[in-house]
Amino acid sequence: MAGRPRPAVTIGASEQFALPRLAPGLRTVDVHLGWFGPASGMLHAGARVTSAVGRSPALVGAVGAAGRALAGRAPRDPGAVLAGMRTHVVAEVFDATGTLLARTRLAAPDPYTITADLLAWAAGRASTDGVRGTGALDAVTAFGLDELRAGAAEAGITQDI
Repeated sequence: MAGRPRPAVTIGASEQFALPRLAPGLRTVDVHLGWFGPASGMLHAGARVTSAVGRSPALVGAVGAAGRALAGRAPRDPGAVLAGMRTHVVAEVFDATGTLLARTRLAAPDPYTITADLLAWAAGRASTDGVRGTGALDAVTAFGLDELRAGAAEAGITQDI
């Protein structure tokens, strides 16, 4: 992103459901989230021990204490911190042989703004125009690819080359 590698964690997202349906033959769709910066490796490692922590009251207490200590160090006005942040998204798709078929890089405002703007766009669109289909839908199925691209652009998502 922007000419340099950035640490990230793989996350579950609707792309993993939508893209294989739209392009049969895709084996893997990876979506990476880099909000945690250099702490991405620690977050990834910590995910492996989460279930063990939940089974131990002593560990639950220790994790809670650590969380409270970190929360006390958080800025009172997170808006000042978020104002300069950018979200970078990388999505990759692979075929059945593991060959990379496509990689998309996007940039957007801070993570909270982009989430709020996308949710507001989707809610507004659904209330005025409805959605295509019923049940749990990915955004492409619900709104269509062209409409989703327009909504993403309104929310400040741009291609990051």
